[in-house]
Amino acid sequence: DVDRLIREDKRLKVVFRELPIIAPQSRDAALMALAAARQGKYDAFHHAMFASGSLDKAGIAAAAAKVGVVTDGTADATANEALFQRELDSNLAIATQLQLNATPTWIVGNQLFQGQIGYDGLKQAVAKARAAKS
Repeated sequence: DVDRLIREDKRLKVVFRELPIIAPQSRDAALMALAAARQGKYDAFHHAMFASGSLDKAGIAAAAAKVGVVTDGTADATANEALFQRELDSNLAIATQLQLNATPTWIVGNQLFQGQIGYDGLKQAVAKARAAKS
């Protein structure tokens, strides 16, 4: 849904924030997503994860390997993992402040939606946010 909206609306700005709140393995997937983003492969990794439907360590590693995310244990990768851990901690702190408890969560202008809202819901939310700015 969001992919379609991004393709159709060139003025749309979308910011993804990892929010690993569903299961303990969510944090592993979120860390890998941040590594993928650092390598310019966030979108591909995101799609590979959803296609696999597996949130265990093997599924996460397979999705990363499928799209070419490098996770070789180098010093750079280790330093990045600490950075990614801090980013996740920050995201979780913000989510706690805002009382967010679902993924996905969408913030469109000053509107908050928790859970799936579909293409039409997203499109309407964007239109409403733009109208409010005018």
